[in-house]
Amino acid sequence: MGSDFRSNIKNLSLGFTLVELLVVIAILGILATIGLVTFSSSQMRGRDAQRKSDLKQISSALEIYYNDYG
Repeated sequence: MGSDFRSNIKNLSLGFTLVELLVVIAILGILATIGLVTFSSSQMRGRDAQRKSDLKQISSALEIYYNDYG
């Protein structure tokens, strides 16, 4: 009787249940979504900063040209 109990416990702890796997997959999906959104917004802010810098350089170049050639 004791050996039957031990073998049942051993068989129960061999793997994950379907519910556990689904929970882990859902958590990974949520984390991946959050990461992609964060990355996307960071990328957008970087592009905006680059555009502002480009516009300032163009403005400076136009001012220099205007000062030199009237």
